Amino acid sequence: MHYALEESKTCVVVVILFFVFLAYALLDGVVFNTERYAEGPFYEVYLVGSLVFAGAAFALQRRADVPRTENLGVSILAGAAFGAALYVGLLRINELTDAEGLVKYEYRMTQLASFAPVQDGLPELRFSKHERKFWSSYELGQVETFELRKGGLDFYQIDMRPVRERMRNFYEQRRKSRKNLNPSSKP
Repeated sequence: MHYALEESKTCVVVVILFFVFLAYALLDGVVFNTERYAEGPFYEVYLVGSLVFAGAAFALQRRADVPRTENLGVSILAGAAFGAALYVGLLRINELTDAEGLVKYEYRMTQLASFAPVQDGLPELRFSKHERKFWSSYELGQVETFELRKGGLDFYQIDMRPVRERMRNFYEQRRKSRKNLNPSSKP
């Protein structure tokens, strides 16, 4: 026998929450927020949050007599979406509870795409593999300035907008210089 999820109001609410969490994670995480964790993200927090939300959703749907298979599937998806929203949400909460705003700090490049703070007490910064090509144009030991914030949740996050702007300029200049070296052979 086939079970329709819309038969249970509780199940419908959990499905709606899944879409709300997913939409928030995508919109705020990809479209609006230009900041990311300066230190490693709190994977344990996201995992525990996901499990707690999935467990609560499962228990509520069980009380509403949603069949086990459908309940489990909807609960796992909703828990995963909650974890993704939590990843983005902690950045946003940290930003909103910040009293100082973004502060510029100097960092020295110690390895390719890795920076140590000039001032004590700040996190080291490591950029991803796809950003390494950009940083390879800089010399080891070079000092760079990055904008960080330490919000009410007591962790640092970096504003990537200035970094992305420099990367965009770098790749645009490379593209222009390649184009100048290899002009197209138009008749």
